[in-house]
Amino acid sequence: MSIKETSVERIDHRYNYWLCKVTEDLKKVRKNLNEKHVHDLRTAIRRCRAMTKTFMEIKPSSCFSRLDKRSKKLFKLLGKLRDVQVMKNWTQKLSSREAPETLKLFDKKEEKNRKKAERAIQKFDAAKWLKLIRKLEKRKHLSSFLTCAFQPIARQLSR
Repeated sequence: MSIKETSVERIDHRYNYWLCKVTEDLKKVRKNLNEKHVHDLRTAIRRCRAMTKTFMEIKPSSCFSRLDKRSKKLFKLLGKLRDVQVMKNWTQKLSSREAPETLKLFDKKEEKNRKKAERAIQKFDAAKWLKLIRKLEKRKHLSSFLTCAFQPIARQLSR
């Protein structure tokens, strides 16, 4: 097995891992919007979006742009909720005395952002997300793309 093949397989595997992780973490968030689940889902989406944007720069594709577009709003609204959760947590840890007014403010903001995030989670169509993943896998779109993208690098490494 050449360096080119192993590199392509690794990148292909990591990308598929994060794409599938989004659907796994989405199930957890739908059951419980706690800090850990929100963080995990945002991490999976962020990694998918970063890799997708990189691939789109090298070889534009409607599959890549649809994956990015489908996750953008959910990522943004989960980010607002996560920010409030983190600020509330730090306020509780750092305040030397109880800060009931501040915590009440964070509770209100958290509830508002939680409702928006819940709506975005319900709107996020996991079936369409999986369909796009299958479409990429069927076409071997990613592997062929990566092979083309990394051929010059592999040639230089093999010299």
